[in-house]
Amino acid sequence: MSKEASKAFRQGYSISKSNGLQYDPNVIFGEIEKSQTLKLAQLIAETDNNRLLLYKDPKVKELINYILAAIIFENQHMTAVEDFFPIKISRRYKSNDSLAHKMAQKDIVTDYLGFKITPESEHDIFYSTDPVLQEMIDRRENVRRFVAESFKKLSKTKTTTFENYCMKCIEILDRLRTVFVDRSLDGTKYSDTYASERKEDYERRKLEIYNALDDYQTLHGNEDEELTLDDISEIAKFDIKALLNELQNNMTNEVTLYQLRKNLMHIFENSDLLDGLGVSIAFDQTFHKAKPNGYRSEFIGLVIDIPAAYGDAIELPIECQIQTIEQERDGEVGYSAHIKRAGKKRELKPVPKIEPNKRYADPHGVLSEYIDFLTFVKNISPAFAEAKASKNRVEILPKDIYGEYEQILQADDRKQPTSNVYCSSKKALRP
Repeated sequence: MSKEASKAFRQGYSISKSNGLQYDPNVIFGEIEKSQTLKLAQLIAETDNNRLLLYKDPKVKELINYILAAIIFENQHMTAVEDFFPIKISRRYKSNDSLAHKMAQKDIVTDYLGFKITPESEHDIFYSTDPVLQEMIDRRENVRRFVAESFKKLSKTKTTTFENYCMKCIEILDRLRTVFVDRSLDGTKYSDTYASERKEDYERRKLEIYNALDDYQTLHGNEDEELTLDDISEIAKFDIKALLNELQNNMTNEVTLYQLRKNLMHIFENSDLLDGLGVSIAFDQTFHKAKPNGYRSEFIGLVIDIPAAYGDAIELPIECQIQTIEQERDGEVGYSAHIKRAGKKRELKPVPKIEPNKRYADPHGVLSEYIDFLTFVKNISPAFAEAKASKNRVEILPKDIYGEYEQILQADDRKQPTSNVYCSSKKALRP
């Protein structure tokens, strides 16, 4: 490389020298984006998915932002006060890696662009004329009373027997089984399989408690001996308060998800604003997803009509996913975490070593390694943003490439390393 070319290279990636560094990885993000767009075009060329390239068009991206804002706006103005949930929407595009995998499974991909809609806060619904929802409310209130009374008794309990403690834990586990029976799934293919693995886990935990009780009685013999809750918890290795907390967190999911889906269906079917933006419901794209591990979500398929200069409008699909706050958390880091499924765990790429005050402008040195690393992240992680109401406007907050890498790590159940061998935070990624 000539001296002039080397100088031009360094200037292209340089930033302020006040911090002693010579480049910012975000500067090369545009180049990586162009490379990924080319790969997308090559991947979907001459397939039924070739129209997905329209999502890269700046005007279409702007239209998507208007649609996000319109859904939040219409939710505030079209939903009855007693049924209202303030919502946020996470938007993500599939990565090339994920799209290639999906295309190997089916000819037409309908979830290249996905919305995930969740409440910003939970809102209690105490009565409904909908008999299915009212039955859910009654069950929720029954569980709520049980949790409240149990915590109240525990706060007053100084000592109890080991047997009483164990039997109370078993009662809570039985209650947890009922929480994962969703009446809205009756008559669907998910009715019997939903949360079956989770229910089996509760049965396994019950057996462990029974075994612990047998072991205690064999070793100590005195079943009427009074112990403190802390002493019992230490002996038993299971925590009654943690079980109650799990029950409390999950008991509102059924009611919230049912009502939120009902609110959104009303908006999608009746909003003149969304209709003016070309949004409609795909006739065959409204469905449940309820898995044996307890993962639960509702899906509504949407279609956007994009006007074409010649010929018919081009239809672009959006998969709209609806979850509660707790279901989203559980799907990220809990029992039903996405990354725990077979084939979903990512092998993390080593991050080039960071040395303080080092010059990074060498085109054959660390910079080229970082370009390779960031390209790797972009290839396996979808672009995403979050939209939510802020005062009298809707804010749409795009996430940069560091946020994308965090999304890969957020559901990893192992202890994340803090060394600079693997990146585990925004701070670690920024040289």
